[in-house]
Amino acid sequence: MNRGEAYTGDDGQIIPFAVTLEQARLHAGDPVGWFMKESQLPYVQCHFPAINDDGRSAWVRNLYDGSMLYIPAYSSLTRRQPREVLEQVKGYSTSYYWHTQFLQVIPSGSEMFFDLSKCPRYDAQYVDKWWAACDFANTATSTGSRSAFGAMGFNKATGQLVMLGARAGRYRADEMGDEMIRFLQEINRMTGLQPAAVIVEKAAGGYAIIDRYERDLPQIVAVSPGKSKEEHAGGVCYIVNQGLVALPQDGTATWLREWFDEVGQFPLALLNDQTDVFCYLLDYAARPSLFQPVIQQYITEYDCLAEDYQSSFREMNAFDAGEGQFRYDQEQIQAYYAERMRRLGHR
Repeated sequence: MNRGEAYTGDDGQIIPFAVTLEQARLHAGDPVGWFMKESQLPYVQCHFPAINDDGRSAWVRNLYDGSMLYIPAYSSLTRRQPREVLEQVKGYSTSYYWHTQFLQVIPSGSEMFFDLSKCPRYDAQYVDKWWAACDFANTATSTGSRSAFGAMGFNKATGQLVMLGARAGRYRADEMGDEMIRFLQEINRMTGLQPAAVIVEKAAGGYAIIDRYERDLPQIVAVSPGKSKEEHAGGVCYIVNQGLVALPQDGTATWLREWFDEVGQFPLALLNDQTDVFCYLLDYAARPSLFQPVIQQYITEYDCLAEDYQSSFREMNAFDAGEGQFRYDQEQIQAYYAERMRRLGHR
């Protein structure tokens, strides 16, 4: 983008202030899309997709005079990417990527996963249970790693899922656990309930959190990421798009605006930590049985015959080892059990 530079038109006229944007399309609200829709300024739009078989897909639109110039048909735009290469790219690319990056068009309605405009709004909400999800990063930065937390509840009377709170920030490794506890306590004070589950992804900084808190916080459920972010979102976004998740009214929750922008613009948002958390919250709502906490059982084995083993049953250990006053030979042991069987009436 050239910021406010003078521009000389084809007729030699100097335009004192001009803006030039050049990009592959991303979504309807990208810089080019915003300029065309919101700037209310005339512009010249050059549209050159990678292929132009029909002679109508490549064009130049001039809103200064209303003219439209179509470019003659071509098989490929550049020599660096001949048609056979483009066909290979199309074969292994998603439909969204092929359309935006190579055809320079936005496939209608397919670029976003969560239509948050379908979410009803609430001022205050009662819930019968709630659960939380956490995403911990371990990227080394001077200000720490970006971690995200989210909490969702369920109201039995209305059958409504309720987004209770969210938080994201950069925390050092020794701060992440404390921030999680503070967030859980905040939701506890809001609802008066303990969480039914605290979902932690077994990745990055999540391993340390699981090891540190799984005994003191039995609601922790460790999950392994088995899908890409897009696949994960694609499996649960219908819950939102059917209007089953309620959000706070604008201005009533400090976390809402940042969360709304990040989740609503997925997968094109710069950050996606809160979207990861939101997907796990929706996963729990749809399939809670998959997230039941696993009771950890620990068994410690001791070798009572080891030389360094000490116990209050030292004499019994000595008998097992055949030591001291408990030393018996095989015949004595057999005679002892034979007498016991006789007394019990067994022959």
